[in-house]
Amino acid sequence: MAHLNPNTYADAKHAAIACGSSGDNTIVAAVAGKRIRILSIFLVATDAVTVFLKSNATALIGSNTIRVPLDETGATGPAGFRDGDPIHGIGTGEVGKPITLNLSAAENVVGRITYIEVD
Repeated sequence: MAHLNPNTYADAKHAAIACGSSGDNTIVAAVAGKRIRILSIFLVATDAVTVFLKSNATALIGSNTIRVPLDETGATGPAGFRDGDPIHGIGTGEVGKPITLNLSAAENVVGRITYIEVD
């Protein structure tokens, strides 16, 4: 994977995450001809839910069978999840596809994502 240009930080975009529907929730819209590279993500759930992050068919964090558990009580998993790599990114989506957060149940998940658009 290529290293990011130091000027890339000026191009970083940030978006709030607020979703609660079971299944796929778009958290970064598709950009024609570009891929979305995630630099960091932070998630917090208001109740027990499992999640994974994907771009179309490409799993970026977790997968449909290996999901990340979140639980505000801490009984079945941590209340929050944080990951980041500002040099390489933590995952790059497919060309022209959105980044989606898949929830196992209709529970509220909030957070923040930092990303760049790459060719």
